[in-house]
Amino acid sequence: MSEAKSNATIKIVILSGAVIIALFAYKAMIGGARQDVFGFSPGMPREDADKIVTKRQWVCETPDENSLDCKTEAGRVRLAFAGGLKGKPVYTVHASLNRRDLSPEEIAKSVSKQFGREPTTGSADNSGHYVWELPNGSTLKLDGTELQMTNKALADRSGAATTGSLPATPAK
Repeated sequence: MSEAKSNATIKIVILSGAVIIALFAYKAMIGGARQDVFGFSPGMPREDADKIVTKRQWVCETPDENSLDCKTEAGRVRLAFAGGLKGKPVYTVHASLNRRDLSPEEIAKSVSKQFGREPTTGSADNSGHYVWELPNGSTLKLDGTELQMTNKALADRSGAATTGSLPATPAK
């Protein structure tokens, strides 16, 4: 093998190693934990959310131009989009979970495990109300079997917080 080809191979190996290390560092930074509900997360462009719905073949309704209400195997999910922002990003994901067999405490333990953190507020004696602050800047709230992930900064930028247009509980 020529010296030039050998040097190019070494550079590719070093670059590949640097990329792998960067990916592991990023995963460690966010704790390797979930940052989504049913695959949706605040900041995700509307186009990407629509692709998830299409891929999973969910039945959805559009109550208005900035929301999407879908029936899934695990429950119903409603997305609120910041229609005034570029890409119409999701700012809130609200899910009604089909887990009536689990107590709010059991659901909270599962959420803590999946998201890699303990709730910042809430406890078993708090009537099933829990809140988690996530590394992506979103807040995750559990109220019984209702789970809502919101990025307040996106909601504020879209004007949703001032107009009160956070999504209602998904239809049952």
